[in-house]
Amino acid sequence: ELFKLLDAGKFAKEAIGLILKEAASDPSSDLTSIIERLGLGALGEDEIEEIIDEIIRSRMDFILKRGERAVGPLMGPVMERLRGRVDGRRVNEILKAKIEKVLEDSS
Repeated sequence: ELFKLLDAGKFAKEAIGLILKEAASDPSSDLTSIIERLGLGALGEDEIEEIIDEIIRSRMDFILKRGERAVGPLMGPVMERLRGRVDGRRVNEILKAKIEKVLEDSS
């Protein structure tokens, strides 16, 4: 059931450990309830982009100074906000595209 929910995009693979730990401590709960209780439900594209945009706005000087090399260091703060709800590869794709756009617009 866990992998069916993962395949359906109900949560990100980074959350598997948290979900299993919670399921072990509360075996009577179904996995969907556990995912909701932990706040791990998958986010929509708009919500993901809004969080990434917020971090980009707050780190604009850093991005302009580091250029495309800002992607790696910014993954930390972004994943801190999104961990367990969005796949890290997807976050990296969006973050990279948005930073490239910022750099393109600033030149």
